[in-house]
Amino acid sequence: MTLDCPTIATKLTLFNAGGMKVYVDTTSGIKNCSAIIAYLKPGAYYIQVEKASAGVISKYQLQAKFLASAGSETEPNATQATANGLPGTDTYILGDIPANDVDYFSITVAAGQSIRAETIEGIDGITCDSNYVDSTLTFYNSAGTQLVSDTNTGRGNCSLIDGTGAVPLNAGAHNLAAGTYFLRVKGSISTTLLTYRLAVTVRSP
Repeated sequence: MTLDCPTIATKLTLFNAGGMKVYVDTTSGIKNCSAIIAYLKPGAYYIQVEKASAGVISKYQLQAKFLASAGSETEPNATQATANGLPGTDTYILGDIPANDVDYFSITVAAGQSIRAETIEGIDGITCDSNYVDSTLTFYNSAGTQLVSDTNTGRGNCSLIDGTGAVPLNAGAHNLAAGTYFLRVKGSISTTLLTYRLAVTVRSP
């Protein structure tokens, strides 16, 4: 049974092998849960779990998952008709957006599934948390109707759309009808090259 943190709140801290703090999160997971989705260099890392609310957390589940690489985006993909296709779940794709460009990606879901999608780091040293990955992420149905759009809900200036969980952050990405949907990535600063990874998870329910 999935409880999705209905009352408890947690804090995750990620450390590298030398004990240096890499990432901290308390708010990016489903409801009150925490989540860290990031591109990491090879090596050993450690996760610390803490409670971020009053009371006792008698039991919790920690999930660690490696997203599969879908390679790099291919041009042209500036429209829904030319969108790059993504596998159905737990994947990421690397992209570059020159000034005034956009990238479209398509994903097909079964009835009742929900989507979590976010932009994360694309190259070493340019991180969401340093506010250098500045993006806008928009989710459309097959008719081109905008369902959700986000600019800065992810880490730093990165974007996050999350329809997962019983009480989702974005209802427009939750409990979807079967079909093909589209994600558009756009740089929030039109004159700057944006290098990013788009991480996508599909969850049932």
